[in-house]
Amino acid sequence: MSGQDFFRDTLSADAWIDNNAYGKDSPMPNLLLSVMGAFVEFERALIRERQLRGNRPIQEAGEPYKGRKKALNHEQAAEIKGRADTGEPRARIAGN
Repeated sequence: MSGQDFFRDTLSADAWIDNNAYGKDSPMPNLLLSVMGAFVEFERALIRERQLRGNRPIQEAGEPYKGRKKALNHEQAAEIKGRADTGEPRARIAGN
């Protein structure tokens, strides 16, 4: 499903241009949604390209990509889970 099909099938929009309302079947909202869909597809392509460019040196070195480094080790994660299980507010856990 292309971005244009997604927007047409799942979203409806009324375009207000120069104090004139354009309904769902009007060409104006269709144009606006098509342009938005094109920008979404373009941005996703740029993100994917940057990801592949960042992973390429790892692949060329023959190492498997393991993802992002973990923010917490197992002991820290267990401590936080224990604090949450005792009913300590999440905001307090996050602040400490």
